[in-house]
Amino acid sequence: MATRFCRILLFVLIAIGARADVEDWLPSVASRPTPEYNNAPPAVVLLDSVSYEVDARGQVETTHRWAVRILHLSARDRASGTVFYNGKSDRVSYAEAWLWRKGENVKLVHQRQWIDLTSEAAGSVDDEMRKKVADCSANAVVGDIFAFETRVKGPLVVAQLWDDFGESLPDLVQQVSVTVPAGFQIHAQLVGTQFPGSTHTADGRNCVWTATDRPYRPEEPLPGRGAWTDARLLLSIDPPSPSTAFDAKCFGSWNDVATWAERLNEDSLDSSPELAAKARELASLSGDKIAKIRAIATYVQSTRYIAINRGLAAGLGFKARKASVVFSTGFGDCKDKANLLRAMLREAGIHAHMASALVDDNFDVRPEFPTPAQFNHAIVAIDVDPGVILPSVIQVERLGRLMLLDPTSEQTLVGDLPDYLQGSRILILSRDSAGLVDVPDIAPGIGFKVVRKAEIALQSDGSTTVTGRVEGRGQAGAVLRAAIKEADVPRKLEELATRQLSDGFKGALIQEKKASDDRVSGLCDLKFTCSNKGFVQRLSGGLAVVKLDVLSRHNIPVLAEKERHLPVRLRPLSVDDEITLHIPAGQKVEELPAAATIESPYGSYQITIEAVGDSVVAHRTIAFNKIDVPAVDYAKLKAFLGQIARADRCSVILKQGG
Repeated sequence: MATRFCRILLFVLIAIGARADVEDWLPSVASRPTPEYNNAPPAVVLLDSVSYEVDARGQVETTHRWAVRILHLSARDRASGTVFYNGKSDRVSYAEAWLWRKGENVKLVHQRQWIDLTSEAAGSVDDEMRKKVADCSANAVVGDIFAFETRVKGPLVVAQLWDDFGESLPDLVQQVSVTVPAGFQIHAQLVGTQFPGSTHTADGRNCVWTATDRPYRPEEPLPGRGAWTDARLLLSIDPPSPSTAFDAKCFGSWNDVATWAERLNEDSLDSSPELAAKARELASLSGDKIAKIRAIATYVQSTRYIAINRGLAAGLGFKARKASVVFSTGFGDCKDKANLLRAMLREAGIHAHMASALVDDNFDVRPEFPTPAQFNHAIVAIDVDPGVILPSVIQVERLGRLMLLDPTSEQTLVGDLPDYLQGSRILILSRDSAGLVDVPDIAPGIGFKVVRKAEIALQSDGSTTVTGRVEGRGQAGAVLRAAIKEADVPRKLEELATRQLSDGFKGALIQEKKASDDRVSGLCDLKFTCSNKGFVQRLSGGLAVVKLDVLSRHNIPVLAEKERHLPVRLRPLSVDDEITLHIPAGQKVEELPAAATIESPYGSYQITIEAVGDSVVAHRTIAFNKIDVPAVDYAKLKAFLGQIARADRCSVILKQGG
């Protein structure tokens, strides 16, 4: 009896010990049932809670609580937690993680057991940004709940905070709260489609935003803007005026932001004898001003991209390294390369501004929320003459005529803009700035143009030889240019040529291939010759069927799913094809496909086929508009793509005896 009592007591003590280190919030969160879902998610987030507590000095303590229930083994990797922090200025005061199974804690990860790593990303040298990781994925099974809580304290660089609501997994409760000292004010703005509910105390010192029962949105191809993000919460923390103790930077207007950023980077725009000599050498090889810009920009674009994170708590995440240092070391991040380009252009007598930009597939820069923290990229705005007419040239209030250029986008030419910048908002960093500037969208027929030609030489034995040429202009040229650069050996270039052929012609033998790139005209092209012995289909009565769709359809989106939960993003594109079939002696055209024209809000398609002497010439144009298609219109988009696919299956019927 005593032995049995001891065993029971030991079991009770173990059970109590299993819960002893669990925070009070976890048992109630773990008791939440999993709702019924039409499409089975691999996991469900039970809680995602972030709270910010700001003090009078501008220090903020961030507490993050997160819990997820594993519903399928494919989601075991979700049983891990990460907290990011600045190793020079932040302190992680608390970090605990738990793995619960059937109401009991089966694994506990104390703060000292979290793995401390640099958060260095590819292409960066990170002296400051770090992360702690607790990983229980190897121990997780279906039904387990993984949870963690972290607390980090550090300085606010700017007096703004922001969070996004929504993700791929279903989320039962997502919450953001902020608390400020007496006399401070919280100004909140919400942008997006589905806003969380909010509460606040009477004195306005504490505000809470809560979203519940977010649906499961599985990964799908070509996701549209805000596919997994419902809303973005933008917060400004305003101290009582005047406040000498509050260290975080406050901004009242976009001119304040531009002036602050310009001054912050003033001493970075330096030079050196070597930098000056190189800039003048490049400029001397060119003719007019645009040619000088092109020569210097090409040099800077080829500079290796490496980000160095230092002095972030002091605001140096917004400051470029000195141009002379970037030039001598041969690497830098986007703001370093933008600053280097400005310095080299200045040596050639050309003035340019740095500009801040946002690369984000979810949201645009919000004009009502002036802060440098809305940006994550840097480009250059170069003074040009009124006679310069290029797609990337804009007229800016107070600053005149400027040509935008991204020195990080190596394959984007002068006068063009990367697609991720088009249609966005930027801030020119000048004390004369009047506010945000709209970046133009370049028309598909100019900025995303693909021109393809294929000549099919048909032999009497049914074999075919195809001579093809693919040209890319604008961003289509940038994509082709990047592919050609990667095809640095004959085998890779042959693979690139093969990718230009349709599936029905993929068995062809590539005999010749040649690539060229003219950065002055902007023309980048690939030429190839290939042959296929079995491409012609013989019919009775001396008839033969020859397909005309020998060119690849890889530019056309492929959407195989019957249903869609997320919006579809169509990228702008304009394809102009000319396919010529040369008919051998002794054969004649028996039947030609009908012409087809398809118009849609999503784009257009047109094909015409005609006999010209001893040849058949097909002209085909395909255009896609830049548009996000809602999930409710998915069937219409699929129908449009299906019409294109059917019209593309065109063949010429030949008959012996011509």
